[in-house]
Amino acid sequence: MARLLPESREEEAVSLLEKKIRNNGHLLSTGFVGTGILMNILGRYGRHHMAYDLLMQRNNPSWLYSVDQGATTIWERWNSYGRSFGFGDVSMNSFNHYAYGCVGEWMYRYMAGIDTSEIHPGFEEVILQPKPDLRVSVPEGGEQITWVKASYESRLGRIQVQWQWEREERRFSCQVSLAEGMRGIFCLPEIDGIRRVRLNGEELSWESGRTVRLSGGEWKIVME
Repeated sequence: MARLLPESREEEAVSLLEKKIRNNGHLLSTGFVGTGILMNILGRYGRHHMAYDLLMQRNNPSWLYSVDQGATTIWERWNSYGRSFGFGDVSMNSFNHYAYGCVGEWMYRYMAGIDTSEIHPGFEEVILQPKPDLRVSVPEGGEQITWVKASYESRLGRIQVQWQWEREERRFSCQVSLAEGMRGIFCLPEIDGIRRVRLNGEELSWESGRTVRLSGGEWKIVME
């Protein structure tokens, strides 16, 4: 992958990006190109709290603003339509503009945690890396996500992930279903205060690391 910056400067650049988003009131300020990479960049560098802030924002410009206006497709402009003012300028007002819909990739790859392996592509081996919404504070008007259910129909069969985060109890539970013949690597999310991990009821040792190998079938991981 080509890099615009030396690796030693990447963390500084991502911190500046995070600061810019915060100073912008946790609102999007990107267009056709920037929106396409924004959420995955935040995910790649562990800024999941900021990604959740953007995902759950309801003011304009945001994805949920469009939903609140009745949208069932992705618009070319964030304010292409509003219940209070109607339609925008028809010269630049496509209602089928998937480039902004790339937030769905982050939702599958990081929020649900269904990802591909670079070593074993085509979902021969599945990387399972769910990132629960661990935000301590939520921007005004936003909400916290406490559960997620997602599935993907791969060429080898269905992959399904369902997790729940109980903040007060500090308990994270995740159910994974893999088609027969699949292999999976489950990456345990980093959650402060977790003292035990169980896989299908059997307690795991922290000394074994933060990954658990799975095969085809049903699995339940509980962290508390």
